[in-house]
Amino acid sequence: MIYKLDAAFNAALTPKERNFLICYCLSRGSRATCATTTLLRPFKQKDLRAAFAEREEASRSCIAEWERRMQEFDPDNVPDDIRAMFGSIPTKENFTSYCKSLIAQEKAAMRELRRSYIVCVDYAHIGKFWREFHEFLDPRVTFGDSNALHEECDFWLEEGECDDFLHSSLLNPPKGRNDWMHDWGNVIFGDMELVYEDLTIYYRENCMLKTVSHEEIMLVRLEEEQLREIERTPGGKKLAEKIRSSVTGEEN
Repeated sequence: MIYKLDAAFNAALTPKERNFLICYCLSRGSRATCATTTLLRPFKQKDLRAAFAEREEASRSCIAEWERRMQEFDPDNVPDDIRAMFGSIPTKENFTSYCKSLIAQEKAAMRELRRSYIVCVDYAHIGKFWREFHEFLDPRVTFGDSNALHEECDFWLEEGECDDFLHSSLLNPPKGRNDWMHDWGNVIFGDMELVYEDLTIYYRENCMLKTVSHEEIMLVRLEEEQLREIERTPGGKKLAEKIRSSVTGEEN
């Protein structure tokens, strides 16, 4: 049995419970990603070119997917996401128009990115120790889904990395719902020398936890065995009960 906590469930979790789940997933995960909001390195044109190329490749893949779905549309076999989008089974004409509008939006977004993007370099306050720590997390320069150049880290959660994150700002739960800097996947190291957001944790190929920090969203995917582990931790029984009563379980 798998339990998925979607964004609507966030309101039911306290900041302390969110902190608990983040730390639990860190201790069980095998890989993690997180992002900066600025460049923590000197700005280089080659990084900008690579970031544009990455975004353009993602746009081409997205356009190709919608072109494929448009060509292969079958009113007798409409995917659930499309049925939910239209509220019923759309006609071929309506679906074609919908696909073309998304393709046009994707092309327009790429043109706009070339004309309007943000570069902010901010690493003067970072000492040698934390610069080396940041590099160890294998960061790359990217736009991601924004128009602001930043860095995204993708690293294995070996024992050392896991311990480092558990002893970051995550060591102390948020002081309340307004303490957003210590919540929603924001992680701080040192005296604000390194600040990461959008912490995402994987166990093998499965995403256990995903956060979108600036939107205050956290998505969690737990198996029954993991819930039983949580129940055995101090104070974990109430959280496990809340999860079981608030989300729908699904078979593996």
